[in-house]
Amino acid sequence: MLPPNGRGPPARFDAADGPQERLGKRLDNDFTLRPRPAQNVPRERLMHLARAIHPLGERALYELFCELAAGAPVLPRLERFAEIGHLSAFIAANDGDRLPAPKCIAGGRR
Repeated sequence: MLPPNGRGPPARFDAADGPQERLGKRLDNDFTLRPRPAQNVPRERLMHLARAIHPLGERALYELFCELAAGAPVLPRLERFAEIGHLSAFIAANDGDRLPAPKCIAGGRR
């Protein structure tokens, strides 16, 4: 269950992954994904990682995207998320696989 502010605890990177950063900071309008050096990862390995991460649900995918957008190294992060793939049933049983429902605010867009 999420705290009253609707956000989970801030994620942090391990020292081995890079600097300690808080997620959830506002991204500037000029945010772009910078090209990274190509990694020679076999296609089959990427498919294995996708199969392991997919059952975790949309919440895990969102958290993964947030960490990657914050600058986490791609392959190590994919590997770490794939390691918890066997916990997908536990995560789903505790509603950890879904994002909170979108909130509708009266008054529309400005």
